Amino acid sequence: MANDVEIKYCDTLDDARSKARALADDVGMATLFPVTLFKQGTRKFISTVFPVHFIVNNLKFNSSEKDRGIKDVRQAMNRPLDLPHARVTKEYIKRNYNDKYILPAMTLNIKDAVVVYTVSVPGTATTPGYMIVPYTIKFSVTDGQHRKKALDDLFKELTPEEYDKLKDDGIPVMITIENDIDQIHQDFADCSKTKPLPKSLIAVYDKRNPANGFVLDLITHCPLLSNKVDATRSTLSKKSTKLLLVSQVRAFVKELTGSGSAAGDADFETRMEEKYSDINTTIYKDDFNRFKDFINELTDKTPILKEVASLTGEGATMGRIPEYRSQYLILNSAGLNIVGRVASVLFKNKASEAQISQVIKSLSQIDWKKDAEIWRNNIVTQGSRGLKISTSNSSIKLAYENVAREIKLNELVSEIKTGLFSP
Repeated sequence: MANDVEIKYCDTLDDARSKARALADDVGMATLFPVTLFKQGTRKFISTVFPVHFIVNNLKFNSSEKDRGIKDVRQAMNRPLDLPHARVTKEYIKRNYNDKYILPAMTLNIKDAVVVYTVSVPGTATTPGYMIVPYTIKFSVTDGQHRKKALDDLFKELTPEEYDKLKDDGIPVMITIENDIDQIHQDFADCSKTKPLPKSLIAVYDKRNPANGFVLDLITHCPLLSNKVDATRSTLSKKSTKLLLVSQVRAFVKELTGSGSAAGDADFETRMEEKYSDINTTIYKDDFNRFKDFINELTDKTPILKEVASLTGEGATMGRIPEYRSQYLILNSAGLNIVGRVASVLFKNKASEAQISQVIKSLSQIDWKKDAEIWRNNIVTQGSRGLKISTSNSSIKLAYENVAREIKLNELVSEIKTGLFSP
């Protein structure tokens, strides 16, 4: 371990604690932290938990500037600061610090002299101890500068009363003891080697964002989707017995909410957070019920959807799904996006239940088979291996316009606006 850190071994943990307290008292302006010393490879590390106020006051980062050469980047401790990323982290904490949130461990480095008292246990790679940190000591951030920046900004933005609720929350840290900046850079690179979650799994795991909440709640509460959505893959094979991918349900939700299936995920999530805040708000619950009721009523009135909904999601009967999907546009993402776009027009214009039911009845009577005339040469074309669905925005727009004419959607919207509708 580097010479800057002094490790003192004691016979017992009580002895280590007593000596650490005595040294902290002698130093005066110092903080005592319980720690764990452990080994990875040829190096020893220190792990502990720092409160938020310590992170704000005693951590520093040295970000490289953008558009700089290799020399400038290598002289800096950290990569360029991504302010939008730091802002997202800050807003996440700000929304949730009064409830439930989680911040993963930060990796820090210390060059200055600190003292650690621990116990001498021969043959043991992990030992408890106590670290004395003078108030003048600053830890450098190896991995976690955006979390640090987020907490710094919250310190500035929150009122004293609000910050009091956050300042004593604990953030786990792993501390390296390195003087070699090349090794510090290597440690950062090594920390980034974790495999990122696929978007489909993020949508499954992260229900805090209303965008994902709609996806998961609709899958759970709509028989058409329940147990029939693949949450692990990014593509759906022709032989798959799952009806859709999570990403395709997400595109459907984009249409339902009026965002459009082509909307970028980041913009969509931001829009949903701004409108709904979270999944516990009244507006979220009201809109979810509208979406759910629309899908379930359409399912009940459309024979092929009702047939698919009757399948349990398991067993031999799911073998019918590939054939159904190959025959019906509405069992593909493009077809559902058209349905979602129709629904969003109704919701936007505050259609009544009777008006929505009339449109659903008309939608159920459309010929949803791929070879139907209504889809020809707009969203469905003849390919070398059979009928091919186009997912381009222009194709979906043409198909939607055909559907809107077929069900007289524009006329209905005009009647809604003029108050002339009668079921």
